[in-house]
Amino acid sequence: MNRDILERDLQSGVRDGWYWTPAEADVRIRDGWFWYKGEKMKIAGDLMDMYLKLVGRSVNLLLDVSLN
Repeated sequence: MNRDILERDLQSGVRDGWYWTPAEADVRIRDGWFWYKGEKMKIAGDLMDMYLKLVGRSVNLLLDVSLN
């Protein structure tokens, strides 16, 4: 199989194709990628709602936690 065709298919998906590639959602616990003084985190209810919507649709949830 041609490498270009394989990479294209893995990015977009092919019904009844040879490979299964799960979707991923990259979610931040804060508004930005890095920790800033006074920045508020998402509340537990919002995170749980996001979790149920994503994981319930077979999407992997990648939760990024900012370092201090």
